[in-house]
Amino acid sequence: MKLTELINCINLAYEHERHPDTIDVVIAIKVPYMTVGQAPCVGIKSTYMGFDWEAGQFRIIPEENLMCVKHNVPQEVINWNDVYCCPKCEHILSINDKDPDIKFCSKCGQAVEWK
Repeated sequence: MKLTELINCINLAYEHERHPDTIDVVIAIKVPYMTVGQAPCVGIKSTYMGFDWEAGQFRIIPEENLMCVKHNVPQEVINWNDVYCCPKCEHILSINDKDPDIKFCSKCGQAVEWK
């Protein structure tokens, strides 16, 4: 999605909502199981225009940490909290521990900042 598409979606929703100040903006979360009631979601903490490696991107920061789940995760990985992925392409960088020797993603070249 491009920024202009997002702006158009927001403007359309704003025009048709009587009380836009009461509407929460959230990010929908896909889960691998059925849910009853409201679908899982996470709120938005902030947004910013990307710079340096992230130039040309409008970045949305969720209120809670989200993690990648991709097909290249080995079967023996059970605890998803132990999988560290590239923030750009979601390629797995490390399993079980943050590796300070990894400075860039081997797949896309994204700089890695361990926190």
